[in-house]
Amino acid sequence: MKNTIAIIHWIDSAMHGSRQKSRQEWKDYKLVNGISVGIIVHEDKKQITIGQDWFYKDNIGSLDEFRSVSSYSKNGIKKIRRIKLSI
Repeated sequence: MKNTIAIIHWIDSAMHGSRQKSRQEWKDYKLVNGISVGIIVHEDKKQITIGQDWFYKDNIGSLDEFRSVSSYSKNGIKKIRRIKLSI
């Protein structure tokens, strides 16, 4: 998993605002589909965590750190494509 990029196709809950609408109007609102891409920071049976930016150990002063990190529940993931980095 180390040094691997993940392309995650996911579906999850969505916030539709606080406007008043009828039950009929709300029935057309759906879950959100998205794609996220990043370096795998952690993965287990329940979730995958990716970071947008990775500062790997070969950089001066770096400690193998990540930023802009997000976690995704495996329950909402439709597909994950993993690409091994050759660094």
